[in-house]
Amino acid sequence: MSLKNISFRNLKSEEYDKFKSYYKTNLDKKNIFVKSKKVFDYHFKNKKIYNFFITILKKQIISIQGYIPQSKYDYKLSSKEIFLSNFHALRNTIPGIGRLAFTKLIKQKTFVGSTNFPARMLEYHKRLGFTTGKMKHYFFISPFIKKFQIIKIKKKINLKKNINLLDIKIKKIEFYKDIKLDNKCFRNFIPTKSINFIQNRYLSYPYFKYQCYEIYKNEKAIAVIILRKFEYKNKNILKIIDFFGEKKNFKNLKNVFLYLLKKNKSEAIDFYHCGIEDKFIKKAGFKDKEKYKEVIIPEWFNPFYKKNIDYYYAYKNKTKKSIRLFKGDGDRDRPN
Repeated sequence: MSLKNISFRNLKSEEYDKFKSYYKTNLDKKNIFVKSKKVFDYHFKNKKIYNFFITILKKQIISIQGYIPQSKYDYKLSSKEIFLSNFHALRNTIPGIGRLAFTKLIKQKTFVGSTNFPARMLEYHKRLGFTTGKMKHYFFISPFIKKFQIIKIKKKINLKKNINLLDIKIKKIEFYKDIKLDNKCFRNFIPTKSINFIQNRYLSYPYFKYQCYEIYKNEKAIAVIILRKFEYKNKNILKIIDFFGEKKNFKNLKNVFLYLLKKNKSEAIDFYHCGIEDKFIKKAGFKDKEKYKEVIIPEWFNPFYKKNIDYYYAYKNKTKKSIRLFKGDGDRDRPN
């Protein structure tokens, strides 16, 4: 392969129109990145460059690879931990150029992740040497709702309505400095996160409104949960977008989820994840979607699509830390 006249680099801030033209021509002219520079800038602008690694041949873009470093939401976090975003390479230029560009991008990275993508992308990630798998999907049906409109369930799953918060305290978080959770709960896993990360990724996010709760057991902070409400025809379900805390503490949250279901008048709570043992999730009242094929918990709301969606993950991890992945990682929970 001749690399003459080819360069690999980040997209420059003044090159947005060139990127937009490439995206409209080769991918999707209706994509939010094309329709709104403001949204694109928010997610990918990094001072004088964008977090889009591009290949240039004779002054023209021939491949793109977006990415989100953890440092985007807290400058103290590592820029060597990244999540992948949109990728494309022109087929009729140089064979394998997209893969070569990708190899150059991740060369010095300690963690590279990708989540919430469809099954057709699995083989691509495997060829690139990623560890891959299917995101676990769990749901918690509200015992307070008699007639469901969003979810579909043939036979109601019996749950007790009693909420016992005797030794549990739930505190709504509006500002990151109110969080008391031990710092190790953010740094013992990959990708690494922080209290500042919660503020900048979720509490200050301009496009969606997230609910953030810190949970205390016997006066000690044990977890922080990030949720988002999805509405359709005046009904709603809650989705867990992120979770911070020792995974064993997830089992203590059953009454918290009952409280949130009742408070929000939600039909269900669900979430996709990788990294928490099933035993802890089931003790919190959740059911494994894999074992309830007849149950439908919609994932797409804009437009609304009453169907189950399977998501997959892929990662490369050079650290010794355990993996923990959620819907909020990277740029997957953003406007489309």
